[in-house]
Amino acid sequence: FAIQNIKDEPFTYIVSTIGRMPRMWISIAVSDDTTRSYGYKVRGGTRNVFNMVKYFMIVNLIFGVYGIWVLRHNWRKIIFLAIPIIYFSLTHMIILAEARFTLPGRPFLTIFALIGLIDIVGRICRRFDINFDLLDVKNIKNV
Repeated sequence: FAIQNIKDEPFTYIVSTIGRMPRMWISIAVSDDTTRSYGYKVRGGTRNVFNMVKYFMIVNLIFGVYGIWVLRHNWRKIIFLAIPIIYFSLTHMIILAEARFTLPGRPFLTIFALIGLIDIVGRICRRFDINFDLLDVKNIKNV
């Protein structure tokens, strides 16, 4: 039945698979209108922790994608760091996108997020003539 749906409407399947990317890398376990998550009662403080983790995941994903974009010209050097991200994204988004499945790939995404953050801070420092050579991503690119 599922395979027939994919054959009948492949474009819809591809769009919905790509649309699952945020759910894949961002945990959406607790929303503002729920009182339970994974079978546990969620109280006010716990809800705040869940939200902080969710926002960290959003920032990590944004900076991680930007970090990959910054290093895109040196893809042969970064491919081994990107393979776990690509693998978990492709294999799990096709069937069931859950943030818990990406746990082994998160350290690799965090490396790219830090590279993206360093690039942005370096651009800000150069714009305001702040000399801080550690924040030059060109050093990372040429490694």
